[in-house]
Amino acid sequence: MSSVRTLRDYIENNLEKIGIVGSPSKLSEIKVDILEQATDKNLLGSLCVIPTTQGDKDLFIFGQITEVELRNVWVEQPTIRGIIKQKGPVSPISGEHDLYTGTLSVISVFSYDGIHLSRESLGRVPPTSSPVYIVNKEFMDEFNRLFGEDRNFTFIGKYYGTEVLIPFEFRDFSKNGIGEAIHIGVFGKTGSGKSWLARMVLLGYAKNRDMGIFVIDSQGEFSKGFAKGITRDITNKLGKEVKIVDIGNLRLVYPQKEQTLEALEKMLLSVPIDEFWKDFGIFTESKKILLIKTIIESLDDLSKSSRGHFGSYSLNELLEDKFDEVLKSVKSKVDHIYSGKTSDGKQRQEAFKRDIDRNKSRIKSKWRSIAKWFIVKENENISVSKVVENITDKGTIFIINFSEETVREKGLFWNDNIKYFILNELISHIKLTAEKEYLSDNTLNTLVILDEAHRFAPYETPTNEELARLKRTLVDAVRTTRKYGIGWMFISQTFSSIDKEILNQLRVFFIGYGLNYGSEWNKLREIMGGEEVLEIYRTFGDPLVDKGTRRPSFIVKGPIIPFIPTSKAIAIDVLHFPDEFIEANFPDLSRGA
Repeated sequence: MSSVRTLRDYIENNLEKIGIVGSPSKLSEIKVDILEQATDKNLLGSLCVIPTTQGDKDLFIFGQITEVELRNVWVEQPTIRGIIKQKGPVSPISGEHDLYTGTLSVISVFSYDGIHLSRESLGRVPPTSSPVYIVNKEFMDEFNRLFGEDRNFTFIGKYYGTEVLIPFEFRDFSKNGIGEAIHIGVFGKTGSGKSWLARMVLLGYAKNRDMGIFVIDSQGEFSKGFAKGITRDITNKLGKEVKIVDIGNLRLVYPQKEQTLEALEKMLLSVPIDEFWKDFGIFTESKKILLIKTIIESLDDLSKSSRGHFGSYSLNELLEDKFDEVLKSVKSKVDHIYSGKTSDGKQRQEAFKRDIDRNKSRIKSKWRSIAKWFIVKENENISVSKVVENITDKGTIFIINFSEETVREKGLFWNDNIKYFILNELISHIKLTAEKEYLSDNTLNTLVILDEAHRFAPYETPTNEELARLKRTLVDAVRTTRKYGIGWMFISQTFSSIDKEILNQLRVFFIGYGLNYGSEWNKLREIMGGEEVLEIYRTFGDPLVDKGTRRPSFIVKGPIIPFIPTSKAIAIDVLHFPDEFIEANFPDLSRGA
């Protein structure tokens, strides 16, 4: 391809002509009259090219076939339809006069001067004499080589129904990259291929040396996928260290004692009355709040620091071995919970003290499971503050495994409220860290990935207060952290299950199988703006039906495909992970590496 003429010649001599430009056509959508020899081909989703001219430039228009229509004007006649109904096919009308028309959605336009490819704007519809060629793998591989000489492409899929690789470019959020953080959504039913796709997108961003990646892994899929094997070989090749922290090893400890006590107070508030506070004889939320404040006050009083060390007891001792002292202090401050000015109040005070003494073993047992979240054992646990520090480490892919196995193994108190509380702490401190960096004239340049996002930022208003607090924190983070250099990738099963404000903030969409019905279909059409690619989406098959043979398919839209400078959406078949992904992006790696 040493000149414009040879590029045109290459197309004319090596690519298959499948039709000519038809009428009516417009700049964004070109009708293609399909040649008879191409009518038996599966053209849906195929990438095509139309060589043409505009002014003094030779242009090459690329588009994806989004619809194929059959017309036979003779068969449409009422009389002929009646005969066909009675007799079947009518010779020589049926079949012989069929006309096939394709709809080509224009996705990009280039000119080529023999050395460089340049993007162009299409201002002229090619004439009806213009041939339409189907692009093959060899042509597109060479085109990608020319187009990507100064780019860092990642291949995660092929044009729908073809073997033609499509180049993605996952640039970081720095001034030398995309220039700002963007938010990404990955949607699709269970089994639609979201996990495959998300891992490949993560590895695409991991190519950026100065970018951090932080994964909140609610199901443990990322942790298993990146723990060892070929995926770890890829991250090693990219110079990224993978750090995985199981939630059972995470501790809610902060540099300042006051911060730790504040976190403890929040966690205690999230513990239901039936699960702990009834053993104190507490059965109302108002009294529960007063008791928690008294516990925190007692911990603070008994751990006043002196010369850098706590007085009689360290905070760790009070949380562990010396909790009896805390209970004594709480009993001495019973006035904070029940007033003793009346005889009834005095009776309640005495009953409260008796309940503590009678149920002490149960109280201490439950307390130990709660307090463990706030006690760091050297070389065994990691604090939240240390975890969040990793967000500034650009050489690390940091994964927090939120699956519950290690929590149970370590005897930690656990329920949904605790999960929501810990997530809220993490996200709040990520946001706080980003704000501090921003005030120092730095941006974090970090991608935060949240799996099963619909569980933590649901569309409806949660009745659970901890979940409602977490949702507010997430929505606020999505609104504000983009300017701090933090982009979010949300992985969810449906549109209707995730908060609408988060949906409104997304710039990149990956949409897999299973959202073509009811409110999901309406939301999809709203997001896509009525794009022609939705006709392809209707044909997506369920990957679980032909598991092992069918590639998952996705609609993709957003500024991550340099080949498509417009906001056009396209349909792709996702590469098998890891085999095809490695072959396309890291051919020097093998399973035995």
